[in-house]
Amino acid sequence: MTAASGLRAAQAARAASITDQSGSGLAARPHARGGGAQPRARPPAAATLHEWQLRWVGYLLDTQETAEAQPALDGLSQETRKALANEIAPLEIRIAARQGKLDSLLARYHDDAEHAPSEEVLRAASMALRKDGDRESSRHVLEFM
Repeated sequence: MTAASGLRAAQAARAASITDQSGSGLAARPHARGGGAQPRARPPAAATLHEWQLRWVGYLLDTQETAEAQPALDGLSQETRKALANEIAPLEIRIAARQGKLDSLLARYHDDAEHAPSEEVLRAASMALRKDGDRESSRHVLEFM
C-alpha cells in the first residue's frame, strides 16, 4: 500500500465514522455516497406561505381580531381558495358568525351544494364556534348539516 492510498483509506474510514445528529454514519446515508435517495425535499414556498396565511387568520380569530381576519382571508387567490377549501371553510364560518353573516353564508352553501363544505368540515367549524363561546352559531351550523 502506498502512502497516498493509505491516506485515502484513513480519510474514508474517518468519514464513515463521522455521525450526524441521528447517530448514523455519513457513509450509511445514501445521499452521502452519491446514490440512492436524495435528502427530503422541502415543501414549495407557496404551500408554506398559504399554510402560514391560514394560521395567521386562525390566530386573528383566536385573539378576537375579526376585522383583520376577513381581509387576510380575502387576500388568498381563487386558486388557493379552491385548493384549500377544507381548511378555509371553518375560518370563513367563524368570521361570518362574528359578523352576523352566518345565515347568508349557509344559504350560499345550500344554493351551491357542489362547493359546500363536507359534514366533517362543518362539524369542525361548529366545534371551533363552540370553543369560541358562540354556542348559538355552533348549533346553527349543526342544524344546517
